[in-house]
Amino acid sequence: MAVADRYALHGTGKVEMSLMTPRPARAASGVLSLDAGVRIAIEAPITPEFRVEEIAITDGRLHASWGDRIYRVLMIWPTLPASGELKYTLTTI
Repeated sequence: MAVADRYALHGTGKVEMSLMTPRPARAASGVLSLDAGVRIAIEAPITPEFRVEEIAITDGRLHASWGDRIYRVLMIWPTLPASGELKYTLTTI
């Protein structure tokens, strides 16, 4: 599956996008791998930086759906052109 996101900003600048997942994630060279057997390749004008944050679930209602923890994957572009396209291609591994 592929998702294309065309964007138009007011100017060049920093862009951050996040993905929440109940599975641990690893990132390298514009590719995100989830322990669920999913690979997400990201095509963009500039390769993003990744930061993976592990978040403990303390709310009982969320725990029932998400489990003990959730992972927030931040995709960070320090600067992107004012307009362009980001493409995410998901494959099973």
